[in-house]
This record gives sequence, C-alpha cells and structure tokens, in this order.
Amino acid sequence: MRMPSFVNKVSVPAFSYSVTREYPYKWFTPVAIVGGILLTVLFSAINFYSTAYTMVTTTTPYRESFLSRRWPRYIPDIFTSKIQPWCEPSVIPAHSYFNTNQSGLTYELFSVEGEDFSTAALNYTGGSIDECAVEKLSIRFETSNSRSPVQMSTSDWEVTVSSFIICEIEEHPVLLITRYGPMSMDIMDSKGSLPLGFYGHLSEGQLSMPTPGLYWAEQLSKAFWLETLVAITNETIQESAAGTAASRYNLSSGFITLYPRSDSQGMDMKNESFFGYVEWAFFDQARGQRYMGSSYDEGIIGLGRNKSWPNVWSQVDRLGKAMVSTNYRDLGQWQLPSQANMLSSPESLRYWTANFSTNLAQSPNWLM
Repeated sequence: MRMPSFVNKVSVPAFSYSVTREYPYKWFTPVAIVGGILLTVLFSAINFYSTAYTMVTTTTPYRESFLSRRWPRYIPDIFTSKIQPWCEPSVIPAHSYFNTNQSGLTYELFSVEGEDFSTAALNYTGGSIDECAVEKLSIRFETSNSRSPVQMSTSDWEVTVSSFIICEIEEHPVLLITRYGPMSMDIMDSKGSLPLGFYGHLSEGQLSMPTPGLYWAEQLSKAFWLETLVAITNETIQESAAGTAASRYNLSSGFITLYPRSDSQGMDMKNESFFGYVEWAFFDQARGQRYMGSSYDEGIIGLGRNKSWPNVWSQVDRLGKAMVSTNYRDLGQWQLPSQANMLSSPESLRYWTANFSTNLAQSPNWLM
C-alpha cells in the first residue's frame, strides 16, 4: 500500500528576468559624475567666498577712495555681499580731541547739538566742516597759579588764547574749543597748564613741507602773542626810586574776553570795531581784590584810546584777530571774504607783518 506524499507537488520559488534587454538611461552615469564634480566645485567656491576671508578694519580719511575699490558689478552679489568694503562712522566722543587735515590746531569737541537734543558723541563719516563762526575768544593771563617753575623762570606772565567756535558738521551744530599758548607746549614743560591735547601750531620743523597759510598763521600768532606778553608785563611792573622793578599791582591772574560782532565775517580785519563787546577781570589774590569791567559802546578800540588799565588793548586786538584768522584757515572756511582773514593775500600779510622785526627781536630762544 502506497502512502500519500507532497514532495513532488511543491514548487521552489525563483526569480526570472531577461538579461538581454539594454539599459534605457545610458547618459545617467556620466551626467552624475560630471554633475557631482561641478556641484562640488560650486559649493566649495560658495563656501570659500563666504567664509575664507578676513575682514580688516582700517582707519582712513579718504572715504570715497576707499569705497571706490568695490568688486565689479558683474559678479553676483551672492559672492560679494559679505566682502564688499564699507565705512562705519568714526565716533568722536564729547570732550575728546581731534585735528583737521590742515594739522594746525587741536580741537576739543565740546558739545554736539541736534534740533531738540544734545548727544554725547559725533558720528563722523568724512564730511566737510561748514559754516564756522568764532563766537568768542578768551585771553587768559597767569603769573604763578598753575604754572611750573620752568615757565615761571622764563616769563613773569603766561598768555593763553582760547577760541570758542560754532560749526556745522554733517548737519549737526557743534561747539569746538581750541587754544594757543607757546609757553604751555611740550617744548617748554610736559606738565604745562594747558590741558592735555591742546598745543600751538605745528612748527616748521614738524612738517616736511609746511603750507604757506599754516606757516604765516604761526608767525603772526607768535608775534602778536609775544607783543601781548610784553605789554602785560610792562603794565604790571614799575620802576622804584632805587631803580628796581616792583609789581604795580600784586596780580595773580586775569582774563580778557573778546566777542566779534555779528557781521564780523564780512568785515575787514583792519576795522577797529571788529570786536564789539569786551569784558575783563584781573585778580589780586593776596589782597582779595578784583579789577573788573566791560565795554560795549566803546569796544576794544575805545579802551585803547582811553588807555584804560591795563593798557594792552591794541595788542590783544591784534592777537585776537590773528587767532580768528588761524581758526578759519585751519577749518577750511574759504568762502569768507578775503579781507576777513589776515592770511588771505600777500598784501594783507605785508600789512600785518610791518612791525615783525620789532616783535621778533624780543622773542626768547625757545620760541624761535
């Protein structure tokens, strides 16, 4: 008897396909290889241009020249947007010091005013300094107060001129202060009474090729400063019967403040009424005395004619005008009439230097 069996009835599963049919996408392999290479190059280039660089910060006064070195426009921005040069404003804090490109005087940025507010700093992007006007000048006289032994041994008095100037810088009205005082410069004493950052004009030796305007600004300022120094010294000493010099008043310090007239920018520097209002004060600290006064109607020329003590008014007038001319020259105020500046023409220089030989003959060696 035969038993039932499934061995011959179960089929084994298997795959079957044709191996003779041609592959329909022959182009895929070379395209994939070439495309992969191109994509690798492309993404490598993008990565390089976006990260493989170092942005260096530099300080330059030539803003337009710097910005002109941009990448060509035909290069897509996706490659150059992060590596194009750009300028950030230079932040000048209030009460910090700066120079113009003339390098004549150092200026303190005293304040920055907007329409309705005052800011603590000026964001400067390289614009010009416009519409400057000297509001007032203060001529300070010192004997012993705040003076070093080196200065006291050189001269009984020290004279320092301060200018208060209103300008417009990039649509912001600003107040600038600058001072001139040869005896307060580092060549005399590094601890002079002049605040840090202020100094006189650059001397000829400090400039390889000094500009004529700057050279004559320094010469005029020196001459009229020295003239004022000699005048205040002569006004405060007197000869005794024994022939010795004694102080007429035991003065310790003082100041004279000059206010140019509102229309002074159009006036001739030779005009005796250039400074309309004058106020002054001198102090005798030992006796607790103050000698004070002001003059509006007569102005500085009236004080000179009346020989009001101390009779230094003519000298102070010339020193003040020299400082005003230097300020406008250094700040680039070329739009002013030529007669409103001592440094404007050879004829003007000849007029103001007519007595130079007398003034310079009194110059100490350290001032030459």
